[in-house]
Amino acid sequence: MAPNRDCEQISAILKDFFDAGIEIGADILFFAESTYGVFAEELENVLYDRDSEEREVLLGLIFFPDHALRIGIEPLVGDEVFSRADEAGLIERLVSQVKSVTLRLPQENDSLIIEATRPLLVTFVEKLYLCRHLDAEILKALDDHCPEIIVHDARVFLRCKHYEYPERVRRFLCTFIKNAARMENSFTDLFELTASLASHVPDGADIEKYFTEQLFLQKKIARSLREFEEKRDRYGMEYLLMQKYPVPHDSPEEVNHRVQLLTTIVTDILQIKPSRTNFIGHQDLGHFHSEDDIDLLFKRLS
Repeated sequence: MAPNRDCEQISAILKDFFDAGIEIGADILFFAESTYGVFAEELENVLYDRDSEEREVLLGLIFFPDHALRIGIEPLVGDEVFSRADEAGLIERLVSQVKSVTLRLPQENDSLIIEATRPLLVTFVEKLYLCRHLDAEILKALDDHCPEIIVHDARVFLRCKHYEYPERVRRFLCTFIKNAARMENSFTDLFELTASLASHVPDGADIEKYFTEQLFLQKKIARSLREFEEKRDRYGMEYLLMQKYPVPHDSPEEVNHRVQLLTTIVTDILQIKPSRTNFIGHQDLGHFHSEDDIDLLFKRLS
């Protein structure tokens, strides 16, 4: 059970969070508009209407712990074990202290006050996942090799995702943390991608080979995105849709970022050398344009 003073400190941080008010983010406004056809100027009426079907969903999105709040609380959680009784006590403190919350609209000089009902506060506290146990081996590796701020970021990520790793994957992650710790500026992104992919390694599969295959896969997706953009620029989107050309759903920026991270993971951290037997389908050979390149090709071959 967590010491009472830790619960009191967390309760004080949460009260300050609610007293400061919650800003309704642009992503929530986009969801309201795209899903329900509710625009920013109509949001107040929807949130005040207790019979509105959209109200509970939108309030659930608004009353959600942000990353900054989680980072502020994580040092107080530490290695203590929070029980359901601790969580219930924390909820009771909030229910008695927080009666209403101010919601602020971005890019608007407008705000509204919403009653902080028990269900909203219960759901909010439960989304902090204070009762989740984090893997002790991975936490020790983080504490041994990484600065405190990076450790807190990694702990919050693990707390929210709550992956369960078999022993061999835990050993792999601990070794990864040790080898990647020197890359402080990019460690968080590298760790989060590695921890996510490691949770999907099939039983009995070679972990390093799995990461190499993921790098090849992301490169293949990146090539497909480039080819799609070239065809779209040449023929137009309407023509491609008429021809039922597969439209990729990945963002080029996100895929390229994953390629960069995976290249660092595979090459620099895991230090896996490219196989001499890599088949040609795994290699990016670029593009050949006959009108521009045929003369150059003849010169090189002559």
